[in-house]
Amino acid sequence: IMRICRAVEGMPLAIELAASWVRTLTPDDIAAELTRSLDILETPSRNVPERHRSMRAMMRHTWSLLTPAERETFQAMSVFRAGFTREAAESVSGASLWMLQTLVDKSLLKRDIDGRYRIHELLRQFAAEQLERQAGAADTALDRHAAYYLDFAARQWPLLTSARQLDTLETMRRELENVRAAWSYAAQRQQLDRLQPALLPLWYFHLLTYRYEDGRQMFLSADKSLRVCKYGDEAARAFYAYFISRFSSFVSRGDVEVQMLHEALDLQATAPHPPVHRAHLLLSAIHAYTSAIGLLMRYVPDWAALLQAYAEESLVLCEQHGGIWEQA
Repeated sequence: IMRICRAVEGMPLAIELAASWVRTLTPDDIAAELTRSLDILETPSRNVPERHRSMRAMMRHTWSLLTPAERETFQAMSVFRAGFTREAAESVSGASLWMLQTLVDKSLLKRDIDGRYRIHELLRQFAAEQLERQAGAADTALDRHAAYYLDFAARQWPLLTSARQLDTLETMRRELENVRAAWSYAAQRQQLDRLQPALLPLWYFHLLTYRYEDGRQMFLSADKSLRVCKYGDEAARAFYAYFISRFSSFVSRGDVEVQMLHEALDLQATAPHPPVHRAHLLLSAIHAYTSAIGLLMRYVPDWAALLQAYAEESLVLCEQHGGIWEQA
């Protein structure tokens, strides 16, 4: 019952419509149906106004009262997850401050005390359905969303390695659902130019906040789309080498982590790459080898010399091409 109330965010009509199914479905079944479709939020009763017989009817009525410009803007906002800022709304949906105020006045948006805007999840699902019906509109909105949030993630790197780290982690936490959605969209379309600048800050964020399983899932999902990069041109191979070197940090088995890092080193040898990326990879290899020291001693007779060489090379690269964080 708590899951149902959370899913509809406490909307009274939605709770009543969900409750009308208890003679047929268990609360667990109702909650599961809510994750799949709005269609369960409907009642056969005829003793209520037509627009209150289902959530769709109510939303269609609300939708009919909007101007074309309001509809276009609001449906584009359906690509957001867990709220958004005024700047994000303008960049992704083209919403002006006046339009945001209009949508707040019409109860389609809620403005939180911290200045972020939110859409009720049921309204967001309905708007997303309308967006899908407009040829090309969904791709345009999703592409703008990916561009905005991956650029946002990329811009956090200098702050993550500064005295403002804690504030930056909180800023990233607020936008995490949007950033993950953007990352997934760009990975599916192999938009390497957008993924590469965001890769390092996202990797570091998940490590610093102990979100190891979330990080593993995010990289694992992207890997299914990006694996073809290892057979691509030099830029694609260099990107994939760096990608799996970061991915390896979230793998719990030492032998698999070492295998991934070996693959990354082999790929780096075939494609030009930024010197700092090689330094990061060598440092990851040192960490992986020392975490699986028994495995290392068993299969690499000169393991101590190998790690010493990795450490010395990475330090030189960091001094020449990296910042204070890399050198440290």
